[in-house]
Amino acid sequence: MSVDWPCKYVYFFAPAPPNCPFYKAAYTPAAEQEFQHGRALWFEDVEMPDTSIKRPILVLYKEGNWARYQDTWTEGQPESDPKLVPPEGFLQPLRGFGKLWRENADVRAKLGWALTTEQGYEGVWQMQALESIPQVFYIRTIDNQVLELEGFDQGTWKEVSVE
Repeated sequence: MSVDWPCKYVYFFAPAPPNCPFYKAAYTPAAEQEFQHGRALWFEDVEMPDTSIKRPILVLYKEGNWARYQDTWTEGQPESDPKLVPPEGFLQPLRGFGKLWRENADVRAKLGWALTTEQGYEGVWQMQALESIPQVFYIRTIDNQVLELEGFDQGTWKEVSVE
């Protein structure tokens, strides 16, 4: 015997995954920047029922791994390092992405130089119900892709097919 149990919340995309979302989708100002070997995404404030994540930076590498960092850049700090001159056709990331990239040699080596300038958009973040191990959450990118990220501070990611 099987029983359909309705989800309390709905996903911000369709078709929905089989597991229910843990909470309603969190819409927040976001930014994204493309790099040689991946991309960085920044979310202003992700509100969840039991916690809030302030200014996370997600670094997604092309090979399918990702890691979460805290944006520690504040107004008045240098936006860039004039000693770091990008090769022709590339850019040095600025502000929060730039500070992380300049101060974390591993991130810089794995991401490479920026290909585009940082661009703002309305981001979305939503976690699957906590029965999922490892933890799974979904985000929307600047080009309306939906990505599934496994783990909470780091893990793997993949693109989700949406209608």
